[in-house]
Amino acid sequence: MPDILQLDRRRGDPSSLLLLDLDHFKAVNDRHGHLVGDRVLRHVAEILREALRRQDSVIRYGGEEFILLLPGTGLEAARSVAEGLLENLGQRPLRLDDGDLVAIGATIGVAVSPTDGSTWQAVLACADERMYAGKRKGRGRVVAASTATAGPM
Repeated sequence: MPDILQLDRRRGDPSSLLLLDLDHFKAVNDRHGHLVGDRVLRHVAEILREALRRQDSVIRYGGEEFILLLPGTGLEAARSVAEGLLENLGQRPLRLDDGDLVAIGATIGVAVSPTDGSTWQAVLACADERMYAGKRKGRGRVVAASTATAGPM
């Protein structure tokens, strides 16, 4: 992350960081067990990788959180990517062996360097703050700057 942010800063380009947290993931583990929870995480990672560009990065961060680093991407484009990801996740539940479907929802905080911070730690902290603001507003949404958009429920 520091290298990408530094390279974009030298070019005068923004970089966006999305912090995606799966909604109600503990309930998945409690209902289906940790092996299914692990399958959900792998399923989400696959969906994220498919939806992003080759130069973007997907990093598992914590239990059910993912960092998505979008080099050369400003706020509006990052918000659009995040909203598309929410829609994509909502449309692709994980089908279990018994035919049961595990719905996948998420809340995403978006921050942009250098506007929201000049270090990766500051940008991540800003995205984290926005993601938690989205959780407080009801989950299943994108929070970028001081705005929040509800995603598919």
